[in-house]
Amino acid sequence: MKFGLVRESIGHVILNPWLYFNIDKPISTVILFYNRKKCHSEPALLTMVNELKKKYKIILINSRVLSSIFYRISHSRFMPRFLLDRYLANTYSIHHSNEFKEYGTRYRMWYENFPVPNCDAIPQHQEAFVQWAHENNLKKPYVCVFSRDSEYHGDKVVDTYRNSDFKTLLPSIEYLVEMGYQVVRVGRNHVEDEIELPAGSYIDFDDTNTEDKSIDLMLIKNCEFLLTSNSGIICVGLMFNKKILIHNWFPIGIKPQFSQGIYILKKYCENGKIIPFKKIPKGMLLEENGAILRSNGLEVVDNTSDEILELVSSQVISDHSNAIDIRAPFIVYGGYSKLSKTWYENNQNIF
Repeated sequence: MKFGLVRESIGHVILNPWLYFNIDKPISTVILFYNRKKCHSEPALLTMVNELKKKYKIILINSRVLSSIFYRISHSRFMPRFLLDRYLANTYSIHHSNEFKEYGTRYRMWYENFPVPNCDAIPQHQEAFVQWAHENNLKKPYVCVFSRDSEYHGDKVVDTYRNSDFKTLLPSIEYLVEMGYQVVRVGRNHVEDEIELPAGSYIDFDDTNTEDKSIDLMLIKNCEFLLTSNSGIICVGLMFNKKILIHNWFPIGIKPQFSQGIYILKKYCENGKIIPFKKIPKGMLLEENGAILRSNGLEVVDNTSDEILELVSSQVISDHSNAIDIRAPFIVYGGYSKLSKTWYENNQNIF
């Protein structure tokens, strides 16, 4: 028997159990502790655990006290290594790794030839979504959109270039509405966008004051595709193996792990000029800390509205086939996503 602790954020609630069970492949029962009040998305956790239970023996226990005790035990300097090796299911810190420290990170988010999850929705979650969609006049087809911004829960202490301005998505949103889609901005507690569109064409999920966190998942599960930047919510798309269009992908050294992902990259500047990716120092390819990047003379530039619109329109027109699988020296590791072919052709000078 092994014991593990669930990490609270929505991205790691999904990603970490998937990584752990596909790496360790435990034969014995694994007991996972979590604290419901701290867990950002209990519905996401339940969905992922249900999928993993098809192959593994898992007992999930909600307990504030046991979670706290287990955290202290598993992180104690005095705990013998052999006991941790034998009894610890490292679901809490499985993404921590020194393998790519020379590239500027202490994380590893994916492994070569890993399977991509394709989780079933929990029936009660789907039923709740159908009711919510009726009450909020949401009809198919619709597209979910997201942009990580400064209201993200950790950004008061972290200097990151993973954020971008949601307003740069406006031309893409207008295009999608013109093409007959409804558009839903997903995510909670974001910067206000003050976007005005024809009635019934655009829903800001945060403005609906929905308490049921299963709706966050089901919006992405049932959408035509997800247009998003790199943040924890993108793992909901991973969990359901959705079509994902990724704007402002960063850091560039990771190739997104999504089997149906198509992406465009942020660009790097030195002395005010955009530089080729091959000129980015090795130690900066996976670096996310803005202060460290700037201390090495680098700035990171967001995608423009036109770049994002081209990404969206080219994939809508081509049914998500306008893509190219690149092998480039600046890619340190990653998964299965492809680069937008048109974006790649328009930016040959930086490859």
